[in-house]
Amino acid sequence: MNNKKLTNPPIVEALIELRFSPNNQVTLEQLENFAELESNRYPTRERIHAKNVEISAKYDTYPSGFRLKNIDENRIIACTIDRLVVTFKPPYISWPTLQKAAQTAFSNYSNHVSHGKLTRIGMRYINKIKIPLQSELDFEQYINTMPKMPKIEGIPETIQSFETLLVIPFQDIPSGAATVKQVLLPPETGRNQTKTLPFILDIDIFCELENNFKDSSIWTLFNKFHEKKNKLFFASLTEKTLEMYMMRALARIPDDFCLDNTHQYRSGDAVTELKYEIPERSNASGESNQSSRTPSQQALIDTLQLVYDNAKKEGWDGDGATPVAYATWLNSSRLIDRLCNVPNPEINADNDGYIEFEWYNNRRTFSLVRF
Repeated sequence: MNNKKLTNPPIVEALIELRFSPNNQVTLEQLENFAELESNRYPTRERIHAKNVEISAKYDTYPSGFRLKNIDENRIIACTIDRLVVTFKPPYISWPTLQKAAQTAFSNYSNHVSHGKLTRIGMRYINKIKIPLQSELDFEQYINTMPKMPKIEGIPETIQSFETLLVIPFQDIPSGAATVKQVLLPPETGRNQTKTLPFILDIDIFCELENNFKDSSIWTLFNKFHEKKNKLFFASLTEKTLEMYMMRALARIPDDFCLDNTHQYRSGDAVTELKYEIPERSNASGESNQSSRTPSQQALIDTLQLVYDNAKKEGWDGDGATPVAYATWLNSSRLIDRLCNVPNPEINADNDGYIEFEWYNNRRTFSLVRF
């Protein structure tokens, strides 16, 4: 199960956290220098204020660091006197991408901030799975870890919502553990009036570090964390649930494939899925096909980019829509490179995270959908 690839993973937040022992030599000026170094990638800067609580229950706030954001506000660094957190919001892309961003941030932070010794590292993935709401819904078709009510006279066994928290210690990681939080939220209604039950699967893996721990070993530990996170994630969900987010790929399209007006169409309101993973097309010299796009193809690429930019954030429609994944955009762009003598389609995103290509011909609608 761990080898399955999710084209549109239900991740709403993924983060890497590093904590340090207190060090009086850390100054706000050092943190500001670090923020300035990251300003090209994270141009938005906000002050983080800590609270100083007194016995009288009054508290004062004082600046303790900065929160840095990229232009899309979906990549965030929080840097304080004793903590560094790198957060990815949709589109997630991949674990190596998050890891590289955290490695770069930690290297720059270490070069500019006189931080104390590493004391704790953590990784957290928050997933939001949208379970289709049906008249007779069997949660066990979607969730392997569904809690059950015992049979009690006069008490229904039906569960409307729930919240569970598990703490799992690891034998192979000293002082390491995972907390797995599961929450079933009230129903949501999407843009197309489809009702779903949001299921939150929140996996937090961490360990306390010993005094003789070498900083260079943390990325090996993080890779272990990620493997364990994947095991917990895939074990918690059924095949039926995973298929909603899985790569819709039965085979790779040959490099000389060209989509014309006879391929994979179905008339009427029904939708046809192109069940292939599309490789990047290259010309005879092995170079990318981008340079040989026709003006029509380039116009479609520009339209696709606008659709993706508008729909790549969670809730982009103002009503809880699933973000369009980077892999979805990539597969869609490669499809455009294979359109041959076909009228230009309309390109739209739907609230389940798909990109749709639609052709209209008089009263007949032809739809090639859904990466």
